[in-house]
Amino acid sequence: MDETLIKAVAQGTGLEQDRIKEILNQWIVESGRSPQNLSIEDLREVLVELMQSLFTEVASGENKFIQTSR
Repeated sequence: MDETLIKAVAQGTGLEQDRIKEILNQWIVESGRSPQNLSIEDLREVLVELMQSLFTEVASGENKFIQTSR
């Protein structure tokens, strides 16, 4: 699949599309995948990895965007 998947996801967010596409591309490349050859399963795996990382950061109080009270 080509980058139309990334474009569809960016549109679905309702946020500024160029910035979302840039972020998605960065995450995809960092995961060792190619945005040009991305399958829906690849994207799912990238998003799962990101969510797991985010949950770990939040649980340990390391995420600067989410404040937790302890």
